[in-house]
Amino acid sequence: MKISVRVHTRGLRRADKIISDLLSRVNNPGPVIEDIGAYMVRSIKNRIFSSKTDPDGKPWARNSDLTQKLKGFDSPLFQTGYLLKSIRVADADREGFTLSAADYGGYAQLGVKNMRGRYQRRDRKGIPARKFLGLSRENKVRIRKMLRDYIMTGHDSIGDEFGG
Repeated sequence: MKISVRVHTRGLRRADKIISDLLSRVNNPGPVIEDIGAYMVRSIKNRIFSSKTDPDGKPWARNSDLTQKLKGFDSPLFQTGYLLKSIRVADADREGFTLSAADYGGYAQLGVKNMRGRYQRRDRKGIPARKFLGLSRENKVRIRKMLRDYIMTGHDSIGDEFGG
């Protein structure tokens, strides 16, 4: 009984190239991290300027009557545009990115329990949290797609070539 085995290396060379490309992208995520950071800056700015909702889609509390009177309008987290302009990627590397906001952004994000001073509210309820930072469900879906597209760029037929 005679047994013979033939190995075609053409497919192996192509597989090696694809795997090398994939590993290179996985090990060098800088470009996609920068893109994700820029996308999140746009998303957060949209939250502040247009949708006025937290990452879960819950509308922010409206401004108090006193705040509306002082500002002349009811637009939570927007008066001069400083908070909006301050949203930026402060640092990006292979580990991820850090967003930066105006110094008072933490008060807006977390709220203030007790107010003191000249414009103290009579009910002493403070300022409600108006979360503008964070990932929405839509953000998570979009970021997953951005990562997948970055890693798979140029290899749309991987499943076809290797039986997937």
